[in-house]
Amino acid sequence: MQIFNIRIEAFEKYAIFMFLKKNRSMLKRLLLAWVLVSLLLSCHQLSLSPDDKSLPKDSTSLLLRKKARQYRYENKRDSAYYYAYEAYKQASKTNDTVGIYSSLLILSQLDFFAHNYPAAEKNAFKALKYNIYDKEDIAYIYNLIGVIYWKKGNYYDALQYFKKIRSLLGKDYHKYSKVMSMYYNNMGLLNMDMKRDTVALQYFDSVINLQKDKAGLSYTRAINNKARVYYKQKAYDKAFPLMQEALKIREKTNDIYGVTRSNEFFAKYYHALKQDKLALDYAKKALAGAQKNNNPEEVLNTLKILNKVDTLNSNRYFSKYIKLQDTLLQDERKFKEQSAKIRYETQQKENEIARQELIIKQNNRILKIILGFLSVFITLTFILFYLNKKIQLQKQNLQSANRKLMQQKELLNNKNQLLEEKNDFIDNLHREMRHRFSDNMGALEASIGQLLKNPEHDERIDHILRKISGKITEMRLVQELLKYQGNTEAINMKEFIEKLANSIKHIFGQNEVEMIVDVDAFYLDMMQAKSLGAIVNEYLTNSFKYAFENAESGKVNITIKEKDNQEILVELSDNGKGLPADMDFKKLKSRGIIIIGLFIKKLKATLNYPDKKYLFNTNKGTKVSFVFKKHQLNL
Repeated sequence: MQIFNIRIEAFEKYAIFMFLKKNRSMLKRLLLAWVLVSLLLSCHQLSLSPDDKSLPKDSTSLLLRKKARQYRYENKRDSAYYYAYEAYKQASKTNDTVGIYSSLLILSQLDFFAHNYPAAEKNAFKALKYNIYDKEDIAYIYNLIGVIYWKKGNYYDALQYFKKIRSLLGKDYHKYSKVMSMYYNNMGLLNMDMKRDTVALQYFDSVINLQKDKAGLSYTRAINNKARVYYKQKAYDKAFPLMQEALKIREKTNDIYGVTRSNEFFAKYYHALKQDKLALDYAKKALAGAQKNNNPEEVLNTLKILNKVDTLNSNRYFSKYIKLQDTLLQDERKFKEQSAKIRYETQQKENEIARQELIIKQNNRILKIILGFLSVFITLTFILFYLNKKIQLQKQNLQSANRKLMQQKELLNNKNQLLEEKNDFIDNLHREMRHRFSDNMGALEASIGQLLKNPEHDERIDHILRKISGKITEMRLVQELLKYQGNTEAINMKEFIEKLANSIKHIFGQNEVEMIVDVDAFYLDMMQAKSLGAIVNEYLTNSFKYAFENAESGKVNITIKEKDNQEILVELSDNGKGLPADMDFKKLKSRGIIIIGLFIKKLKATLNYPDKKYLFNTNKGTKVSFVFKKHQLNL
């Protein structure tokens, strides 16, 4: 069925295309007509009067809020609550943040006046959640929440929210005189209820000092509240002038509500002084003002005062008080029921809307998930197709490469076989050469030994022959050690030095000279072993020839030690006659000493005595001592 519908749609599109292709002139006429209609509509829109045009999106909410405030001032709280809630709903529809905030604030105030503190608190916190960037607006909400907690008896919470106003305004708090006056007054009244009269007076004085206008509402409230503190403390002489000043300002500015409160205060004041006639006059004035202002709460307060002051008519005032209180309680109950009904109905609608939105969101989420899965499936299909194609291509390449490798492997096997045959030939040749080298060196050494037995040679020729014999011995020992140890990289120095020293001693025939050889068992590579062997050879040759002339006995020490830090310490010394004290080493032409110096330099060694200027230390005999770093071996 779906395929059939797709075919129909395709046919329709094709038909439209053919129609437009054949009727281009008709299409042009339709386009021209559409342009003319659009122009006429635009001109009509421009010609409309301001009253005919639609209002901005927040105007309806604004008109509803104005009505709500009007009914609130007229103490028609049911109507005020209805219009405030309608304003809130309208602002929510148009997403008018200011309208939502203002509506919630009115609702919170109405709930507060109806003593419905939980609802007032809820609406105040809802208002606080909206993005309000004006510090004064946030300060008023903090103040409202603080007053709600205060009336609930939660003084500590109220105090915290009042203090938030001060921290919100920051260092520039003095710029917000209106807000700070409200803050100081409320803090003073709260401290009065907390029985901290001294602190309360400080806050009221802060309002008085802050106000430049000494006839303003905030100033009047502050001096009146200060008078209340003195009245509470029974400091009547301090309270009276403040009460008089507040009443004069209120009468001058025609503040009917403030005059009523001052008259009530004077009635209480004179009643406390037992001047009931004056108290009665002020109480009656307060009652008249409250009735004129249409303020039921103030009427109740004045009736309560009159009941105490006018004892003759106390029953009449008491009955009026009870009747009015019942009326107010009925109105408050009616208001609470209506507001609860409105909230319930609105909540039901909001829940239904939220449920529908949730269903739509869930459907959208499911659709997104399905589309996501489809897109992933299609993507994976393309990826797998591409990968499969790539794998097949790689497989073909690997097969061809494998064939080439097999061919190369066969060639390598043939080459390896040839190399093995060559290696066997070279090894045999190498063994033969070493064997011939050892035999020849041994024969040469024996021939030199026979020559040395000839008494006709002079001393110089004997020395040369012994030196050559020592060199041959050194080379032969290295070759033998490599052969027997089976290692072509390293030489055991203990065995090498001991055999070399004994051979040289034997060549020179110095049996009366004691030779002490103390060498650690360690290995050196070929280069370092040959260099160290050459140094020992040259030193012993020179020592046996020159150090012990006409001496019945002597002593030669060979000490070679391996340190923990891969360093080798070498000390060669004898107790012979030593070198001349006035010998100039710079002009020295002795071949043996030059060779020793060159091999020490080749080892990159450091002389082991403070004066490194000279090669030998000649304090007692002749001594050479140096340290060099051992090469790393791969044994």
